[in-house]
Amino acid sequence: MAKEGPLFAVPVLLGLHDLFLRPGEKGLLGRCRRAAPRWIALAAIGVLHLLLRLAVLGSLSPRFTAINRLDNPLLFEAAPVRIANALRVMAHGLRLLLWPHPLSADYSLEEIPVVPDLGSPGAIGAFLLFAALAVGAGLLLARGRTAGFALAFLLAPWLPSSNLLFGAGTIFGERLLYLPSVGLCLLAATLVPAPGRRSRAVAAVACAALVLLGIARTNTRLGDWKDNLRLWEVTATRDAPGSARAHGAHAVHLLEAGRREEALRGLERTLEIFPGYYHVHGKMAEIRRQEGDLRGAAEEMLRALRGQIRFHGREAPDADAFLYVILRDYEQVPDGMKEAARQFEALLAEGFDIPLLRAYLGEALAAAGEIAASEEQYRRAFEGPHPPVARASHAMALFRQGRHDEALREAAVIRPDASTLARQRKRLVTGQIARARGAAQEAVEAFDEILADEEIDPLITHQARFARGMAGSDLAFALRNLRPEEALERLVRARADLEAALGRTDPTGPVAAAGVGRLVSILSVLGELDAAESVLRRGIGAQPQTESLRLLLVGLLAGRGRLAAARAEIAPLRERAPQQPSLLLLEGELLLSSGDAEGAKERASRAAELAPSSQRGARALRARAEVASGNVAAGLALLEQVAAERPTDATVAGWLGLALVDAGRTAEARGALSRAVELGIEEAAVFDALARLHGFNEPRDLPSATRLSDQALALAPGDPRYLHTRARLHLASGEKESARAALDRALPALGDYSPAVGAQVRSLLEQAGR
Repeated sequence: MAKEGPLFAVPVLLGLHDLFLRPGEKGLLGRCRRAAPRWIALAAIGVLHLLLRLAVLGSLSPRFTAINRLDNPLLFEAAPVRIANALRVMAHGLRLLLWPHPLSADYSLEEIPVVPDLGSPGAIGAFLLFAALAVGAGLLLARGRTAGFALAFLLAPWLPSSNLLFGAGTIFGERLLYLPSVGLCLLAATLVPAPGRRSRAVAAVACAALVLLGIARTNTRLGDWKDNLRLWEVTATRDAPGSARAHGAHAVHLLEAGRREEALRGLERTLEIFPGYYHVHGKMAEIRRQEGDLRGAAEEMLRALRGQIRFHGREAPDADAFLYVILRDYEQVPDGMKEAARQFEALLAEGFDIPLLRAYLGEALAAAGEIAASEEQYRRAFEGPHPPVARASHAMALFRQGRHDEALREAAVIRPDASTLARQRKRLVTGQIARARGAAQEAVEAFDEILADEEIDPLITHQARFARGMAGSDLAFALRNLRPEEALERLVRARADLEAALGRTDPTGPVAAAGVGRLVSILSVLGELDAAESVLRRGIGAQPQTESLRLLLVGLLAGRGRLAAARAEIAPLRERAPQQPSLLLLEGELLLSSGDAEGAKERASRAAELAPSSQRGARALRARAEVASGNVAAGLALLEQVAAERPTDATVAGWLGLALVDAGRTAEARGALSRAVELGIEEAAVFDALARLHGFNEPRDLPSATRLSDQALALAPGDPRYLHTRARLHLASGEKESARAALDRALPALGDYSPAVGAQVRSLLEQAGR
């Protein structure tokens, strides 16, 4: 804890002792001769210490940069000002030795203000005090007095860290008083009168009093050190209100305690004291990121980057990481990569031409579609020595452009002994390319390698988990029919990955939209429809203008039989785009499901008029509406025409089968519906219709009907039409209690459907004994 003090103080003090106090030779030359072996040994130890320091640190003196202003503002002052203020600080330390109150865990920037006036009373008084102590020590030592040695013991250990001889690492710390306190105790002992009964009693009382006062002071101070939050709270608010470090540390621990608003105020106060404190900008960025404000996080990281480059120049130690985080934050906000490119160009214009800046500018330009400008930046980045991360960045830019073979060749250049970030970005690129080429298993394995790496860079964890979630769900969906148990296990893992990744993603960004959509698909397959709806509503709340998320919610609500809620969700989309054919057709589907066949016909006609490409879908909707309104022959004719045009379309086959059911042509209906299932349809109405055909038409097959009904309810668990079918099957099996339970589940949703559906449900309830 005494740090470098003993290296200087111990030889000096032993030398003084040998020259002035050690009994033996009387002449100065004789004393030097006798002490020479010990001095040589001490010199050898000192040289060994310096050699070890050089081997470990690479330098005998510290490398000071502008960030050291936080620890010691005297480093940046002229020698006279530094020395004058160092004497003032030493006087403060001497006072603490005599009366240890108030104490502080920190004395950094602005807590001890630098006084530029050499003629200030404090500077003059401190100079006179220490000059008197030094002269007194010399005179007393010359007379062989122990008090002189005690004064030397008080002063000598202080010199290396006092800023008197040269700038030190800190302006002041109470730890620097440990060795000087030994000298003070020795000095106090020399002041005790010669032995005698009365003098011993006085000394004992005085000693006891000092011990008791020390115990009391220690006990009081210990309460401030009970935990980090308490320590930095009392330091920032009571002991060192001018310390930037104290306010910053207090803010960090407030964050850990969940006191976010207080923490933000603390960080802002830190930056008021020391605007160049780039660590604090990094912490502010972390808070913004946790709040989902990735644009704000990127802006804070830009401030941190500028601050560190100003302090360290081109060799800024964290600049590469800062650039990577900035790029990833901007990637997840709308038009963020264009903004990233503008910000990186601004950094170059300001003269911050650090090695990776042009490479990341190239990546941002490529993502923004400015390919020629991107390639020019990469060419300039590769002109001189460049880190492997630049190659990884270029590989990612090539991947974004769909130039997969070139991206793989660029990634292959990155050696296994490259930096962690370079290696893992290489794996990320190769995994993304594998997924793009349909090799989901290979992609998952690549992302597994990243996340299993013991040296995983925390900056890339989010990307790897998101990518693994997407690739894992690709693989799971492909395996659903072949190996359902393995598919389910992979879906659960993919869900965990996506939930973890989306927890750190800006909900207004394009990455979030894709991830939310995939997570909703996973939750729907797992049967957690409430969770899927919750995820969608949070996503829509964050980005209400994103059409894809609202359309997903409309489909989810319609599938659950909540048709009125689905129509409410589609209304904002229709207001923004009243003439969009796809929205008209979707609205028509909802109207048809609610029993409004005429409204469905009207929407179909308008869609067909607006866009020739919608003709087929409009005809299919109109055909189904004709069937629903009783015009079965016309509806079937239209559907058969569409089915002939699209023989492998599962949806059209399903529509035709449903129309044939309504027409009473059960044998043909069963064939069309079975073909739709073979083609992979995921439509609850198709499974319900097949369940009714198997359960209530000859030849009857109740087990198959029940299985098909379960599939319908898995897709639309709250739809009263399908619950009605399930209740009928229960009654057919003699299970009245189960039938009543199914019908009770149907009652709350009846308001969304035509009165005929409600009448059917209530009629069956009476049959079931209600």
